[in-house]
Amino acid sequence: MKHRLSVVSVLLVVLLAVLSACAPQTAPAPAPVAPAPTVAAPAAPQRPSAQDGELQQLIKAAQQEGKLIMYDATFFVGDTRTVVARAFQERYGIPMDILVSGGSSATIEKLQVEQRMGVSVADVFVAGSLSGPRMISLGLTREVAKQLPVLKTDKDQFGLDPVYSPGGEAVTFAHILIGVAANNKLVQPGEIKSYKDLLKPKFKGKIVMRDPRLGSGGTPLTLGTFRHLKLLGDDFLSNLVKQQEVAMWGGGENEVAQMVARGEYMVDMGAGLGLLYSPLVRDGAPVMPVYMEEGTVGMPSIILESKGAPHPNAGRLFINWLLSAEGQTVYHKAVASPPVRKDVPDFMPEGMRREPVKKLLPTNWEISQALNKMIADKDFENVFGKR
Repeated sequence: MKHRLSVVSVLLVVLLAVLSACAPQTAPAPAPVAPAPTVAAPAAPQRPSAQDGELQQLIKAAQQEGKLIMYDATFFVGDTRTVVARAFQERYGIPMDILVSGGSSATIEKLQVEQRMGVSVADVFVAGSLSGPRMISLGLTREVAKQLPVLKTDKDQFGLDPVYSPGGEAVTFAHILIGVAANNKLVQPGEIKSYKDLLKPKFKGKIVMRDPRLGSGGTPLTLGTFRHLKLLGDDFLSNLVKQQEVAMWGGGENEVAQMVARGEYMVDMGAGLGLLYSPLVRDGAPVMPVYMEEGTVGMPSIILESKGAPHPNAGRLFINWLLSAEGQTVYHKAVASPPVRKDVPDFMPEGMRREPVKKLLPTNWEISQALNKMIADKDFENVFGKR
C-alpha cells in the first residue's frame, strides 16, 4: 500500500511539471530604454571678415619689420610716451621709439632735411590741425586712411569722422580744447568770462601766450579762428597785447602751463586745456580752465605717415592700434583727455569736463587752410608786430 502511494506521488509531481512547461509564458516587461543623447549639429565655422584678414596681414608684415619710430611734437606729454610704447610692444611684440621733435615747426624741418638726404628716420609723426596740412602740402606724407582696417570694422564707434584731410593722409586720434587757463589761487572762479575781462588792470603783465607768429600751437589756432569767424577784431587783440603787456612766449606750450601753475602768470591765453592742463588738474596743481563766452576752439590732434618711412607697416599698425578701443584707452587715460571713440570713457578730471563749454568752435580742414594762409601772409605780424 505504501509503495502504491509513493508511485502515485511521483506521477503527480511529473504531471505538474509537464503542465507547467506547457502553460503560456508571460513575457517580461521590457527594460526602459534611455533616450538617445541629443547631439548638437556642429556650428558652421565663422569665416573671418576681409578686414580681419587685412589686420592679420598687417600684423605679420609689421612684425617682420620689427621696429617703429615716431616723432612727437609734445602731444605725448609726461610719461605718456613710455606708457604707449610699452602697451604697443606688449600687444604686438614690436619695440617703439618715440622721439621728441621739439614742436611741429621743428618736425617739419627735420622731415624736409631727411627727405632731401633720402634717409627717412621716422615712420609716423603727430601734429596739430595747422602744421599737419602744411606737412601734407610740402609732400612729407602719404595716404594712410585706406590702409587701416579699424576704420572699416569700427566706423560706427567714432563720434566724428577720424579722417581729417581730404586725401586721407591725416587721421585724428584726439580732440583738444583750446582756450584760456588760469591759476585758481590768483583768479577767482567767474572772474573771467570774456576776453574783454582780460583788460582789467589786475591782469597787466600777468598774461602769457604762445607767440602766434611762430605758426603752431593753440594760440594762433584760437586767435586765427576768432579772426576768421570775426569774433574778435584785430584792434581788440592788438590793444589787449599792448595794453596788458602780454608775454609772448617762444618756447613750448607745456612750459607756459607750468609757469601758470607756479603762479608766475595768472592767465594762459590760447592754452591746450585737454592736453596740457588736464594732467595738472588731475595731479592737484592750482589751475583751472576758463570757457570764454566768445567760444572755445576744438583742435584735432592728427597722426600721419612719413613719406619714405623705413617701417611703413609698423607705422600703419600703430595708427590702427591708436584708433582702436585699446589704443584710445591707453593714450587718453595717460593724458587725462576725452577719446575720439564713443565706446571709450572720458578720462578728463572733474574740473576739466566739457559741460561748461558755452560755445564750441570745431576746427575743420577748410578753417585750417584759411588759418595757414594767415600765417603764410604774416597776418599775425600785422596784429602783433614783427618778431
